[in-house]
Amino acid sequence: MISTAPPKYSIEGQRLYFATNDDEERAVSSIRNRSHKCFFIVLLGYFKSKPIVLSPSFGEVEADLKFIAKELHPDFSIRRLSLTQKQKDRFYQKIFDLVGHQKWDLSQHQIPVVEHLQQAAKSWIDPRYLFDAAIEYLARKRIVIPKYTALQRIVSLAINEEREHSFHILKTTIDRNLTENITKLIDGSAQLTVKELRQSAKSFSAVELEKELKIHDLIQPWLENIKKVTAALSLSEGSISSSPQSRLKRSF
Repeated sequence: MISTAPPKYSIEGQRLYFATNDDEERAVSSIRNRSHKCFFIVLLGYFKSKPIVLSPSFGEVEADLKFIAKELHPDFSIRRLSLTQKQKDRFYQKIFDLVGHQKWDLSQHQIPVVEHLQQAAKSWIDPRYLFDAAIEYLARKRIVIPKYTALQRIVSLAINEEREHSFHILKTTIDRNLTENITKLIDGSAQLTVKELRQSAKSFSAVELEKELKIHDLIQPWLENIKKVTAALSLSEGSISSSPQSRLKRSF
């Protein structure tokens, strides 16, 4: 989960993230109020650490504000203040321009992120994996990370669309014979259980080899249709490695 709390820096971290280059110094100089200058540097430093928009209270950033005030104006004692939403928006737009990031735009960015996650879901349709994939994509494209709820919605969309896509492929690609055999495996009426089908031989003993032969006899008639289905689904190597087709290859 993305934390909306400001990061906590050590003295070394403060010196690293609150240091400003020439372009950043010009942006700071364009701000008249000294307290606002300090607040801008704080928000800029936090954004360098993680590209998300924060809305911290004075109490949450007081230690960092005092550190910056001391560095910029040793004789200046910063007092409690709060920024209006308009001021925060203006500061963040300056920050986006300085670090070369785009502000998150639902209408512009959501569809490409969902499409990227649909492709990632072919490898692993796990919410946490897709959440991390979304963060990585946004970082690579230099797009500001949206709120956690927005990412949740995007991941859910990607999962639902990929599941619908996969269901349609399965419905139109799996033949009746394979469907019936899979149903028997699931309901336990097949010659072997799913657990037995997935287990590899523990040794080269006659008993274990006999089990392998039973598996071979069971899944051999399914292979052509399984190849067709896996090709249509565009499954990753990791996903295919657990399929009956790969299971047969490992057995013989």
